[in-house]
Amino acid sequence: CIRDRFATTLLALFSFTLFLIVHIVIWRLRQSKYRGLIHIALISLLAYLAVSFFCSLFFSVQLVTHLWTTAPFYFCLVMFYTHFYIGFLKSVSIRILEELFAQHDKTLRLSEIENIYSFKEMVSPRINLLHEKKWLDKVGETYFCSSKARRIVQINLFFHRVFLLKNTG
Repeated sequence: CIRDRFATTLLALFSFTLFLIVHIVIWRLRQSKYRGLIHIALISLLAYLAVSFFCSLFFSVQLVTHLWTTAPFYFCLVMFYTHFYIGFLKSVSIRILEELFAQHDKTLRLSEIENIYSFKEMVSPRINLLHEKKWLDKVGETYFCSSKARRIVQINLFFHRVFLLKNTG
């Protein structure tokens, strides 16, 4: 029935909204540096269970009936979110590419990159990997984004504008 499908979708969307809100609030309040996938998984599971329990108590939603439709949809949303969170918003490699892309001539010397980032710990291995994987091109001591890197950076910058993010990763 259409009403059941609508209720199923709402339950999953409300669970996901609660997950996002709790995730953002906890991340802003936590003093710990660890913000890994285990915490995201626990928050997502607890949000789903809380909304499911609430709906079963107050709206007579039979969880066994809706479990097979709400859980896959909900956890698919969580999977997309974690891929986005880890893959783009937390990527130091993307930040390096963004620094290059932000320059008026789209280039930086290695010494300029060293001034921006702790070179030995995080930049040098990533610069080498980005160059090896053809995300960066190098002429002399100057690095610049390859065409595939420019596309990824433009997509990432779009989401940074959407979420009002500055530096990440």
